[in-house]
Amino acid sequence: MLDRSSTNVVSRYAVALALCLFPLAFLGTGTSDVATQTRWLIAALKRGPVAGYDAVLDYPPGTTLVMWVATGLFGLPSEHAVKLVSSVFLVVGALLIGRVASGKAALATVIVFAYPTMILGYTDSLFLLPLVIAVFSRHWGGRFVALVALVALKWTALIMCPVFLATWIADVRTTKSFRTRRVLGDVLPAMVVVLAFVLAYGPRVLVNHLAVASSTTTAPSANAFNLHWLISWFWFGGAPYGSEVYDSVPSAYRLAFQILVTLLIAGVAVLAGLGGEKQRQWTRCLRVAVLVYFVFAAFSVHENHLFLAVALSIMVWGSGRESGAVAVVLSAAYLSNLFLYYGATGSQRPLYRLGDFGLLVGGFVVVLLMWVIIRDLLSGTTESSVLG
Repeated sequence: MLDRSSTNVVSRYAVALALCLFPLAFLGTGTSDVATQTRWLIAALKRGPVAGYDAVLDYPPGTTLVMWVATGLFGLPSEHAVKLVSSVFLVVGALLIGRVASGKAALATVIVFAYPTMILGYTDSLFLLPLVIAVFSRHWGGRFVALVALVALKWTALIMCPVFLATWIADVRTTKSFRTRRVLGDVLPAMVVVLAFVLAYGPRVLVNHLAVASSTTTAPSANAFNLHWLISWFWFGGAPYGSEVYDSVPSAYRLAFQILVTLLIAGVAVLAGLGGEKQRQWTRCLRVAVLVYFVFAAFSVHENHLFLAVALSIMVWGSGRESGAVAVVLSAAYLSNLFLYYGATGSQRPLYRLGDFGLLVGGFVVVLLMWVIIRDLLSGTTESSVLG
């Protein structure tokens, strides 16, 4: 274990590496997501973040709001703002991870997320700051505000809410006095933030955007190496891409997997509640919830939706709670999925040159993700039985 001075040195190296890689943000246009996010940003700059939100298709308002604030404050050129802001948040996130976890975790954060952030242009790095607070804060009030911020950035973070709620309830139950005051202190700050978003954007608008994101008319896999991607390979007789992943899948198929995902995440939340906030298994349960969604959910799971699980694993490893095996496995699965679909610049398609070998790669990724899910569940069950 590195001492504090050594950790600070490694964290500085991580930040220096990220800054050296900054020019990559100006090379290439990244994925099509960058152009989409740029259109949303331009709409916000022209009409304001609330009026311009009608240009956003399926995101919550947080990402565009952050881009709008940063672009306005620093006068960033709109054509480069998405990549630049995301890259800055990667640096800030790595620096914070170095403070609360370790320098090696900060360095790993930069190494793993530089390619998807600076080259491909994904905005997931905005997750890092609130995710660190949600996981490492000692106060549930701060954790819940951070969780609201995560959901405001991307609806994907909703997957973690049952685990947070179950863990909090277990922690509240241990409070012997002033329980009502404790509950209000934990929940009210987050409720104020939620109310602010609802009043600003309107409940119907927010619900409609969430409905679009989780629509049953979308593809079960949007380039994500998951179970539905493997099935669609045989369905189409080749590597699926985006909307090609059978939009017309029978409703019974979707319903079966949605029920499965709901039951699994509910079970994971119960497991987290049994362990309580002071047990390290609750972070594993957060990871399992994200992985269950990625592997099994039958609506528009995207290739970058492993971000939360990878970031969590790096933080947990960096804080000395587990070995680095899971962080390495998930990072490899995440980066291979991104690279095979988008190549070195975001516009290539290496997967299509692999032929049937691509099926083996996708299948191997799914096997690795299932290994992590089973490993974490067995570890959590063992710890709960010991506690009982």
